[in-house]
Amino acid sequence: YGIGFGNLIGYLGFPSKEEIKNFNYDPNSYVGKLGLEKYYQNYLAGEEGEIIFEKDNKLNIIRTIKNKDPKIGYSLKLTIDADFQKKAYEIFDKYMKEKNFHKGGLIVMKVDTGEIISLISYPDFDNNIFIEKSLEIKDIFNNPYNPLFNKVVSGLYAPGSVIKPIIAVAALQEKIIDPNKKIYSSGELRIANPFFYGQYSIFKDWKAHGWVNMKEAIANSVNVYFYTIGGGYGNQQGLGVYRIKKYLKLFGLGNILGIDFPNEKSGFIPDPPTKAQNHFDKIWRLGDTYNLSIGQGDLLVTPLQIAVFTTALVTNKLIKPYLVSEILDDNNKVVLKNKPQILSKDLVDYNNLKIIQEGMRMTVTQGTAKILNSAKVEIAGKSGTPEILGKKKLNAFFTGYAPYSKPEIVMVLFIEEVPIGSVATLPLYRDLINLYFEKDKNYSLD
Repeated sequence: YGIGFGNLIGYLGFPSKEEIKNFNYDPNSYVGKLGLEKYYQNYLAGEEGEIIFEKDNKLNIIRTIKNKDPKIGYSLKLTIDADFQKKAYEIFDKYMKEKNFHKGGLIVMKVDTGEIISLISYPDFDNNIFIEKSLEIKDIFNNPYNPLFNKVVSGLYAPGSVIKPIIAVAALQEKIIDPNKKIYSSGELRIANPFFYGQYSIFKDWKAHGWVNMKEAIANSVNVYFYTIGGGYGNQQGLGVYRIKKYLKLFGLGNILGIDFPNEKSGFIPDPPTKAQNHFDKIWRLGDTYNLSIGQGDLLVTPLQIAVFTTALVTNKLIKPYLVSEILDDNNKVVLKNKPQILSKDLVDYNNLKIIQEGMRMTVTQGTAKILNSAKVEIAGKSGTPEILGKKKLNAFFTGYAPYSKPEIVMVLFIEEVPIGSVATLPLYRDLINLYFEKDKNYSLD
C-alpha cells in the first residue's frame, strides 16, 4: 500500500550486529526491521532450504547427503481496515500540510475487543522504497520529523487534560467529593508561602470559569477544579499523589499493555521517590500534585495508553490492544488466532463511570469541543493541551468515542507543537470520525 502503511508494516533489511548476535540471524538474510515485519519476524520468515552434496575430486556429485525443502513463511491477517487507513492518511496529510504542522498520529480501536482499526504515525514513508533500493532511503533516515519512529506506540508525551476523567472517577470512587458540589475557578489557584507573608505560588487555569460541578469541569477542562480534587484546597480534601498514581495505573498508565508491535513504552508516573531520585529539588510539593492532577509535570504516557484508558472509561474494562487477528499458513489454514483479552475488569463503580461519561459527552455538546457537534454521529471525549519545551509550545490531543449511545470505536488524535492547543485537532477529528461512519463504507467525504 505504500505511504500510510510504512511505519505500521515495516520493511526488510540486513540484520545488525546485535541482531546477528542475539538471534543468530544469517548476516546475508533479510529480516524485519520495523513494525509488524519486525514483531512477527519468526512467523513471516519461513525456513531456508538446504542441500548438501558429496563430490569427488573432479567435482562430480557422488551422492546427496541432505535435501531439505524451504518452507514458506506464514501470512498475517490484520485488524486494520486498509481502506480507512489509506483514506485517513490522505486526509491527515492534507490537513497537516495546510496548517504547517509536522508531527502527530492517530489510533482507532474497537471499544469491545481491542482490535486496532487504524494506526498512523505521521509523517509516514513508502516502505516499497527499501525494496527498490531507491536513493530516497537517505531522505527517510534524514527526515527531522522521524517517520521511522512510531509515535503512537513508542512516543512519550505529557497527556495534559485528557487524564482528567481518571482523576474525576478516582475522586468519586474514594468518596472525597459529591459530583454536584461546585468549586469556584477565578482563573487561578493561589497558595500562600508559609515562610514569606504576602507571597504566593500561583497555579493557572486557562480562563476564569466561575462555579463548576464535576461534569462541567470535565466538559470545560477546568484546571482549578482538578487541582482541588487532586491535591486539596481549603476545606476540600484531595486525592494526594499516591491515590492518583493508584488510579492512573489501574487505567493502564505506567504499564506495558502488550500490543503486538515492537518498542512499546510503559510511560512514567512520578511520585515522591522518583522526584528525590531524578531532580535537584528532591522534595515533593503540593504543586507537583497539582501538576499531576492536570496531566502535566513529569507524567508521560503513550497515545496507545490514552486509547486504552478511554476504552476503559466506556467499558469498565482494561482491554489488550492488538493488530493481528490471525496467522495463516500457505494453505490459508489458521495456525494462531488472537482473541480479545481483558487485562482487568470492574475497575470502578459503574454509577461513578456514568457521571464521567456524561461529562465527556458535555465536552462536545457545550464544552471545549463544540465543533464536534456537527459530526455525523454523537461523540463523547476529552481534549488536552499539554505544555512542552519549557511552556514555549503546545501539543494537542483529543480522545473520544462514538456513537455515544452505543459506543463502537475509540479514536485518539494528536498533533505536536501547535500554537493553539487542542482545538487544532478538532476539524480533523470530525472529518476522520465522519469518514469512519460513512454508511456505505466507501470512504468518500462529502
